[in-house]
Amino acid sequence: MFIRYASAITSGAFMTLTLFYIMQTLVHMDTFEVIEPLPNGTLSFIRLVKDESVRPPDPLPKREKLRKVEKTPPRTQQVLTGPKTGVTLTPPPPPTGTIGGWIQDGPLVAIVRVEPTYPIRAAQSGLEGYVIVRFDVNPDGSVTNVTVVTSSHKVFENAAIKAAARFRYKARVVDGVAQATYGLESRFTFEMERG
Repeated sequence: MFIRYASAITSGAFMTLTLFYIMQTLVHMDTFEVIEPLPNGTLSFIRLVKDESVRPPDPLPKREKLRKVEKTPPRTQQVLTGPKTGVTLTPPPPPTGTIGGWIQDGPLVAIVRVEPTYPIRAAQSGLEGYVIVRFDVNPDGSVTNVTVVTSSHKVFENAAIKAAARFRYKARVVDGVAQATYGLESRFTFEMERG
């Protein structure tokens, strides 16, 4: 064991002295070029590019707000007609709202129109047709008393009644009071999609 310690100390001392000698030799060599420090003073810059006026970039064009386009399914159509006249009514634009806290008078305006679902039995047999329903509009804009005026096939009547019951309106306003409207008619046309 003593021999191990003695050989380890001897070889360690030999390696240390060898590395020390190599370092001293490298330090005293004259092959390295010494770089002299720069003199104290100001630095001068040479600009190779001409001065130009800086123009700000063009502003990006404003984005237009996207309008939601509602697509109506091609299988059904609706026509709103007046009571017992058969004349097609086109709803006027909605009134602008209130003026000075008072409700502005205005006509009946359709807000929500619901398309009926095509009955499965009719679709399976390739059946097409129409239904005309009559209904009343309450002062709150909801629809009541939906009845079938005429239909081409009985299979379409239930779908048309359910769709008309889900309509919503802005009720007609007279002297600041919402009025009920009676006897409105709507026609639903059930057609198969052709492709």
